[in-house]
Amino acid sequence: MANEQKKIIAGIVAEYNPFHNGHAHLIQKTRAAGATHIVAVMSGNFVQRGDFALLRKHQRARAAVESGVDLVLEIPLPWAAAPAERFADGGVQVLQATGLVDCLAFGSECGDAVALRQVAGVLMSREFPALLRRELTAGDSFAAARQRAVSALLGPETGNLLASPNNILGVEYCKALLRHKSAMHVLTVSRRGAAHDGALHSGEHPSASALRALLTGGERERALKLLPPAMGQAYLEEEVAGRAPVLASACERAVLARLRSMTEADFAALDPGREGLCNRVYQGARSAWTREELRRNAKARRYPEARVRGMVLWAYRGRTPAKRPERMA
Repeated sequence: MANEQKKIIAGIVAEYNPFHNGHAHLIQKTRAAGATHIVAVMSGNFVQRGDFALLRKHQRARAAVESGVDLVLEIPLPWAAAPAERFADGGVQVLQATGLVDCLAFGSECGDAVALRQVAGVLMSREFPALLRRELTAGDSFAAARQRAVSALLGPETGNLLASPNNILGVEYCKALLRHKSAMHVLTVSRRGAAHDGALHSGEHPSASALRALLTGGERERALKLLPPAMGQAYLEEEVAGRAPVLASACERAVLARLRSMTEADFAALDPGREGLCNRVYQGARSAWTREELRRNAKARRYPEARVRGMVLWAYRGRTPAKRPERMA
């Protein structure tokens, strides 16, 4: 027993929508860094961008286990289908609740855990809110104002970390660790391949969005060749059973019917900050013929499409922010 290897358990927060080679790369690097076991916390049947997952959660979880993960747990819906800060917080809460996880592993453009934790600390500092409010008065987006505020405190080079989506999510993970006083340390791996939501280029690991576009856009065979074997097999089995791909367009009429049955007060409950987005979605739902048209009409410089998708999903499911718990029981 004296020579028994010490167990080091790493946690990964993911969606695996679908599981791709970049995810496999993170698992390999996490193992190489000393992790003996990996626990993945994964979205269920709805994902962070306010959309339906391409495949059922059970099949995505199976593909992850067959590709090197030891255990897959689910992020509850109030955190899974939410903006990045809440999504990251939910994932960290699940990992923390196990009482087993030693480190949190994730991919980032910078690959610098120290820098990401530094940005997280500034975002949670007492000085930051006032500086952010000052930058917001310029009328720019929240993301741009936040980046300028961080640059003012830490310098442009560090502030520019918030220009990249995986860095942003990494900062949110670090904030969640600080918020919950977690003892987990951070392992971040430089992201390889196509950028998040980036186009597909030869020789790169394709992004999840590029793979979804292939699978739903008539290039299924090409997509299957780019997927890890376990994920490709899971997709084929679901397709044969008539359960893949899962597309929000299949229930488009139901979504629009639900939104058109809602009152202005119902929409106001979805936007407790009274930022005006609820009014744009309310008006858009009464004139749009498709979900895409609704999102296009409702979004604005201040309201990115992801927020519109999220509000539409919450409205369709009959949920409001008031019904969302802040902490898991």
